[in-house]
Amino acid sequence: MANTTHHSPSPGKKVLSLDGGGVRGLSSLLILRHLMKELGLKLQPPKPDLKPCEYFDLIGGTSTGGIIALMLGRLRMSVQECIDEYTALSRHIFKRKRHLGSSGPTFYAEDLEKALKKVIGERLGLQNEEAPLRDPLGEEACKTFVVTLQNQHAKSAQRLRTYPSGSEVPCTIWQAARATSAASTFFESITFGNPAVEWIDAGLGYNNPAEEVLDEAQILWEDDDGGFDAKRQIGVFVSLGTGIPEVFRPEKEKSFPRTILDDIAKRAGIPPDVIKQMKDIVTDSEKVHGRMIPRFRGPGRDNYYRFNVDSLGNIGLGDYEREEIMTVDTNAYLQRETYRMRDCTILMKKFPVYETLLNRNVDEVELEGTVGQTM
Repeated sequence: MANTTHHSPSPGKKVLSLDGGGVRGLSSLLILRHLMKELGLKLQPPKPDLKPCEYFDLIGGTSTGGIIALMLGRLRMSVQECIDEYTALSRHIFKRKRHLGSSGPTFYAEDLEKALKKVIGERLGLQNEEAPLRDPLGEEACKTFVVTLQNQHAKSAQRLRTYPSGSEVPCTIWQAARATSAASTFFESITFGNPAVEWIDAGLGYNNPAEEVLDEAQILWEDDDGGFDAKRQIGVFVSLGTGIPEVFRPEKEKSFPRTILDDIAKRAGIPPDVIKQMKDIVTDSEKVHGRMIPRFRGPGRDNYYRFNVDSLGNIGLGDYEREEIMTVDTNAYLQRETYRMRDCTILMKKFPVYETLLNRNVDEVELEGTVGQTM
């Protein structure tokens, strides 16, 4: 393997945080595709298909945001490749559901596991369906982790990483994806590890993983004396939400009494308590955003950007048939946020891009030099 420079030197780390949200993760990907394309077109020579793993130093996600993080970081997909795989996966895992009123989670975990292994096998080669979470590229890879919970310690978030940390849990890529997406009302938990641990989704409390991602950045890149200043050491922090359903927007709460929410749950074929859980998740995610803002803003410095469609219809976590609505609403949001998107890409282009040449057929990565564009 050729010698190469590590991902961008400190300061100037580039960080991506991905919310959970079921099928609404498509909205996050559409926003990210726009950002990466705009950034890629600013390079010399232009690279409109620039991959997130070729730009970001750290990617973290929760639940389906965690699955997307693994696709982008560990499997090194372009955003368009991820959109294609993610929408196919959503159609597969959310198509078959248990009857309303039956016991157990709404959807079948075996469908999710089968779909995840298929994606991994197609990306890395069929012999690598059980590929380890640890990235073979080592220090040269975009660092990626997912947020999950151990069922016996459900109030404290855990991180499953593609890189060594001193406290990592050995597991496969698909096991990490299952652990971060095992929402109790949607999929059953998964058990792995030595000793064996039961893992569940961290959507309640950590659906917006931005604080976890920032904390991980501090662990990775704090000063020798233990100091860490996000405004100085983070070049750009991009946080992507999965949209706020209209009924959960604060100004709409009084217009949608509980009876209407129950009706939405019935029409969607999911238990009413899941609707309440979704509302709590959306509320918590925006509270996290509120706490993140002051950690970055200072005189002449704003390197934190959150994009979250504020009018994403009434799309449930498993409404895979409403992709067109999500696309229309997200594109309309991108039009409204043109100037903020522009400002974000202007900031992003100030920091280096490191390109890798990848062999898609095996779980190995060959580096042929490093292209560091300082733009």
